[in-house]
Order: sequence, then structure tokens, then C-alpha cells
Amino acid sequence: MKQITRMKAPHGKCILASKCLSGAPCRWHGRPDRAHVRRVERIAAVLGAERTIWICPEEMGGLPCPRPPARRRKGRYWADGIVGGQDMTPALEAGARQAMALAFDYLLRAIILFALSPSCDPVWGVAGKLLATLNFPIIVLGDIRGRKHLLSTVGRACNRPP
Repeated sequence: MKQITRMKAPHGKCILASKCLSGAPCRWHGRPDRAHVRRVERIAAVLGAERTIWICPEEMGGLPCPRPPARRRKGRYWADGIVGGQDMTPALEAGARQAMALAFDYLLRAIILFALSPSCDPVWGVAGKLLATLNFPIIVLGDIRGRKHLLSTVGRACNRPP
């Protein structure tokens, strides 16, 4: 992958967060889910972030909402429920590149991602893996790691110089 180098803008009091955590109806089923919005607001307050930048790499890559759920098979992401399956990998990769470019525009306090998403999960999601290569703390919401992981990650992000 080609290395991207940009001059970072002086916006050090921002966090980058998955848009679905805001309660926006951008998840695959198109229904809003406000279960995590207060947690994101509390994390932003603890980190001293003045602004939250909401991103949805799936929509940034051109996928519609609602859309079929994506499943990973043999290193690619395929739409379920479609005869023959539709390869969603190019759209997810395009959205990941746009999210990465946006992250380069800000000096972020942290990145908050939604677990188990084909784009945002930092372990196997396309954009999540790419954003995890940056030198910003990654906070994962909605997974089984739970409160212990969240508190330790937020603590590390708080001790990080602005």
C-alpha cells in the first residue's frame, strides 16, 4: 500500500468515531441504535475532546443503507442473501482509504470504533485495521472485551500528550 504523508492540521482536541455509535441509521439494517451515544460523549469529555468527527466507512465507500450484511470469506467480504453473493470488498476498501485520509487531517485524541463491523472492527474490519496502524489510541465499543478494556484504553489515551 502506498504511504500517505500529509501535514496534520492543528485540531488536537478531536476524536474520530464510527457514525453508527451516534445513533444515526447507517448500520446495515438501516435502523438507529442509540445504545452507545452517551458512552461516546462520556469518553470525549474524559479525553477533553471538543469535537467528535463521525465517519461511516461503509457509506463513504458508496454502500447503500440499508444493505445486506457482509460476511468475510477467504479474505473478501460478501453480501449475504444475494444469489451468487456480491463482493463488497472494493467499496469497503474505498471507504477505508477515505477514513484514513480524514484521520490524517486531524491530530486526534482517540479513535472510537464499533466492534464486529466489516469495516470498523480493528481486528478484522477493513477500515479498522487501517486506522489501527496510526499512532492514535483505539477504543472499541460493542464487543465482549467490555468495561476493563474500555477503562484501560481511555486511561492510556488520557495520559497521551495533546
